[in-house]
Amino acid sequence: MRRAAAALAVLLALALAGAGCVPRTVDYEQISPKERLVARFSHVTAENSPKHLAAVRFAEAARERAGGRVEIQVYPNSQLYRDWEEIRAVQEGAIQFIAVAPSKLVEFDAAWQVYDMPYLFTSFADVERLFNSDLGLQMRKRLEEKGLVALAIWPNGFKQFTNRLRPQVAPSDFQGLVFRAQAGQVLQDQFAAVGARAVVSSFNTLYADIETGRIDGQENTPNNIYTRNLPSVQPFLTISDHGFLAYVVITRAAWWKGIDPALKEPLVAGLDEASRWVRENAPAMNEEALAKLTASDRVQVYTLSQLEREALRAAFAPVYQGLESRLGRGFLAQVLSSMGRE
Repeated sequence: MRRAAAALAVLLALALAGAGCVPRTVDYEQISPKERLVARFSHVTAENSPKHLAAVRFAEAARERAGGRVEIQVYPNSQLYRDWEEIRAVQEGAIQFIAVAPSKLVEFDAAWQVYDMPYLFTSFADVERLFNSDLGLQMRKRLEEKGLVALAIWPNGFKQFTNRLRPQVAPSDFQGLVFRAQAGQVLQDQFAAVGARAVVSSFNTLYADIETGRIDGQENTPNNIYTRNLPSVQPFLTISDHGFLAYVVITRAAWWKGIDPALKEPLVAGLDEASRWVRENAPAMNEEALAKLTASDRVQVYTLSQLEREALRAAFAPVYQGLESRLGRGFLAQVLSSMGRE
């Protein structure tokens, strides 16, 4: 009798487990993509940066529009991959989304270096118009032929100079200094034009490179300068607005084409919503960061006058000549036309 009762108890426990009364681990890898999509979005900036907050907005909007069937996991601060590893990780399918500076795409198409041109863009509207123009679409098509899709472009803001030795006011103030730069000949030419030397360096190692004296200065937005705590090692900040830092949202072409349309629609809509949000909010985030930097006793902030900016712009003239020699005469005229600036 006792044996029968024990057996009955075991059978009842098994039945209850099968009915779902005992929690079970769900292996989402075994669920059809038509039922649920899980993607990873990796980036290198801080959690209070425009890029991260836009990525989170994208994830939330896509999940809501898909009724929970889309999950985008966002990893900031190089939790998954470092600056120069992200594109390879996308190509290999280890992650699905990244948002990188256009200079990271120069290895696929030299035309992307135009986004680094000093004093070319007067606002993010210029950047966005170029991205969506016929010329921009041609560049995106060539990128897709290399296996990557440029889905959107997000703003951070105008770049400023910081330095550990002296403020950058006149072109001569750059002479003999070493600056961190991203990839691409344009940034190499930019610093060479004012007598400085550019060293290609990862955003992940930027603080350490400055702290150890490997580089003297760098260019970045107020938000990135503040969130990366650069005032601790860069006491001089020059407000120059000489370039615009934007991020291209990238995914792998084969993966993107293979997504079920019912799941791609909320992804596209979510990305559009995130793009609108960051377009509206990034300027205020940089203004807030600049206010904090200005109020800090660790950094000396100098804003270039109009005459000083014109002097720096004139010093950068060889950068324009170099771009035309590499990409062809008339290329810059085509760029200006794409932005509605004949």
